[in-house]
Amino acid sequence: MGMRLNKTSYMFDQETGNFTIEGDVPEQNDVYEFAMENMMRIDERAFELVSWLLKTIRIDDIVLEISDFFEKRMDNSVKVSFSEENCQFEMTNDHANIPIISKNSGILGCINLTGKFSVFESLGLLAFYNSFVSIIEGIVINYRLQQLLKSGLDTLYKALNERARLSDTDLVMMEKISFHLAELEGVDKELCGVVLKAANVGLIGVRDEIFEKIREGHAANEDYVEYLKHVDYGYEILKDLDLEKEVLDACLYHHEFIDGSGPKGLSGDDIPKLALIVGIAEHIVLLGWDEERLRGKYADDFIENAIKISR
Repeated sequence: MGMRLNKTSYMFDQETGNFTIEGDVPEQNDVYEFAMENMMRIDERAFELVSWLLKTIRIDDIVLEISDFFEKRMDNSVKVSFSEENCQFEMTNDHANIPIISKNSGILGCINLTGKFSVFESLGLLAFYNSFVSIIEGIVINYRLQQLLKSGLDTLYKALNERARLSDTDLVMMEKISFHLAELEGVDKELCGVVLKAANVGLIGVRDEIFEKIREGHAANEDYVEYLKHVDYGYEILKDLDLEKEVLDACLYHHEFIDGSGPKGLSGDDIPKLALIVGIAEHIVLLGWDEERLRGKYADDFIENAIKISR
């Protein structure tokens, strides 16, 4: 049997169960009209995918949740991929290319499903298409904002570190120390990279002559105290942005020491690992602290591993 509604065509072979739905993504009313005209049921279990998608916060999670949903709820093993590129809508009994098109945001990407599908399952997905899109829209837009934010942090990171008189070699060394410690401590390296770039956003509020004194080794205690204010400046800049709490905490506490002598008075395990990792890298490279001065401020093995990388 065949049918065309608006800009969508439906073909279904009742004997084999093979079907093709193509053209434009159909409106919900058209899906129900096609089902009623041909006395087909719509598998409304597909609506439950909405609640599964509500658990997602990252683009990668979209793929995992859809795959998990089909396996656990629909008893169907499906290969899922997501691309931010557009695609031509098509659903058949062995694959589906579903463009994600929002009325507000336009083309957001495409979900590709490969497996074995019944026409009833496919109609279910199409009946609740707008609900799926609204959730995926939020995830994709959040991802794009994160990428824009990271790009902005990259630019600001380079500019501020030039003010701090750090060379490209210095920046590479800070990354090497941080990433090495992150690996040893079981900390996410990508998150560590974000913290490394965000931690010193507050340097924008520190006077140039403070950096000169620090790099030349002539900084007095009051200069160091003024320098440390950048953790508060940075936190005020970053707190209203869409950043993970771990990033904000690491930015605020990356000058804390395990002996409690840091500006916020945190000690021992109260200090986030990310803060300690970025903090020791900064103290070695930017502030020029040697092993003797670091002693007691960080755990001995922490210092040993950081110093080993810096040599």
